[in-house]
Amino acid sequence: MTLERDGTRGFLSNQDIGTDALNALSSIDGVDDLEIVWETESQVQLSYNWTGNEKFWKTGEVLAQHGLKPADI
Repeated sequence: MTLERDGTRGFLSNQDIGTDALNALSSIDGVDDLEIVWETESQVQLSYNWTGNEKFWKTGEVLAQHGLKPADI
């Protein structure tokens, strides 16, 4: 999963994008083995294993709470 800052939501963070991404996704029950694959100032790619019983439908909302969105790549 590749993420970038969502500048339209007005979220400001003093942390790097990787830290915000780890915090966002680790707050979702069912996300395990979360790690950063690569990170730049503007984007981060993460890998993880999904161990939840069903699809998690609110990933976009959780990311937005941390000022993130899926990257347009």
